[in-house]
Amino acid sequence: MKLLIVGIGNTLRSDDGVGAYVCEKMEKLNLPGTTTIIVQQLQVEMIEEMSHYDHVIIVDASATNDTIQFEPLQENLQQTVSSSHHVNASLIQTLSQKLYNKTLSLYLCAIPGSNFDTGDTLSIDTEKTAKEAIVLIKTWINKL
Repeated sequence: MKLLIVGIGNTLRSDDGVGAYVCEKMEKLNLPGTTTIIVQQLQVEMIEEMSHYDHVIIVDASATNDTIQFEPLQENLQQTVSSSHHVNASLIQTLSQKLYNKTLSLYLCAIPGSNFDTGDTLSIDTEKTAKEAIVLIKTWINKL
């Protein structure tokens, strides 16, 4: 099983960097078949790389959720964009189908953030919630 975890966000905007935080912690676990990458935003150029994995988890900060949301991307559903990133997971899925004839197994992990001001550390609440998200992701991986 090959798994890609994509951490999205700007590490210089406090809680927006939670995707990078989760990826850094997951990388240290050295889970077999798991690769992590950190990007500031989703790019259509990433679709080709994603197509080589059995599952892809996109981890991002959310300014609208109060709790962690970890769920598969629902096909044919216009999901709301919970961040300022221009390319969302629904578009990635659609383009993967059209360009590579592959339906990606995409999961979204949205972690609530409260401070998106300039800064290079997570707020205490977001760091705590990020650790909970890591446990959720590890539990999900163990069930595969």
